[in-house]
Amino acid sequence: MIFATWYQNFPVFRQYVTVAHLSERLGLIKVSSSSSAQLLQNLVTNDLRSFSKRKTVIFSTFLNGQGRILFDTLIHVPLRTFAVAEENLFALNPLSFNEFYLECQKDRIQELTSHLNKYSFKHKTNIEDCSSRIQVLSIFKSFKGIQIEKLINTKFVISAGVDPRHEGLGCRLLVERGSESGFSVDFKFVSSKEYDKRRYLLGIPEGPEFPSGKALPLEFNVEQLNGVSFQKGCYLGQELTARSKFVLDIRKRIFPIIIEPPLRADMLPLEDSIIYDENVKVGKFIAGIDEAGIALLRLSYAKSTALSMRGRGGAVYKIKLSLIS
Repeated sequence: MIFATWYQNFPVFRQYVTVAHLSERLGLIKVSSSSSAQLLQNLVTNDLRSFSKRKTVIFSTFLNGQGRILFDTLIHVPLRTFAVAEENLFALNPLSFNEFYLECQKDRIQELTSHLNKYSFKHKTNIEDCSSRIQVLSIFKSFKGIQIEKLINTKFVISAGVDPRHEGLGCRLLVERGSESGFSVDFKFVSSKEYDKRRYLLGIPEGPEFPSGKALPLEFNVEQLNGVSFQKGCYLGQELTARSKFVLDIRKRIFPIIIEPPLRADMLPLEDSIIYDENVKVGKFIAGIDEAGIALLRLSYAKSTALSMRGRGGAVYKIKLSLIS
């Protein structure tokens, strides 16, 4: 143990994880009470019963009454919840959990808080913005075979788990602010741009890329990203989502795209730029960085080799599907 403590003080021997710090744009809402699980179960598209010791984070969305996405979120259960259950030999029942952390775009924290309060009148739930003391980290690349277990066994980690949307996004951590120096590994921070580019290559929208009150879950890949349950029963917006799955045909959805030539900052296409197959409008550009992007495309045209969009100054970009996802 003395040797272990000694060598970890020398950078050449320490282990590193590559981390995107997402707290500049992501905040956290803590929902806690004996009925907080029931409140969330009635509002989100995913099933809280899918939580387990090996699944401490789930992806979900909040819908309006018309089945359109209002907010996307990653829902975390604190690691201590599982530790207490294990210590006391309790059977895990996620619907009895009394504490959850919800990721949310910082500029929409108040909106989501109001949405939760609107439906919490009979649940007497405590809803708190804890963004100032807890930060969101994404570990999506590691060196020297570092394992997530080495980070979990520390008092600074509130929640840690594999990103439920896609294994290519690595792990998601909630940690106390300013606690990085207390870990047994070093964090090598990269910009959120690198995290976003990885998302785009995998075809994963996030935050403002879901047009609030307009996006349908199945068109925006919520099912493919493990964010909707068709077995849980009723929740706000459930009827249209179920009809979209079992009755209606989905005619367009989000795809990862490769953009040629790569986007330049001074010639970025406008948000929601129209994508054409020759002169036929077949979709909309959602977001992109360099050569990677995501677009909402009609399924019948998604594999066309003649897709393009028009940028500023007369620039024309060729579009093709990414094979990475």
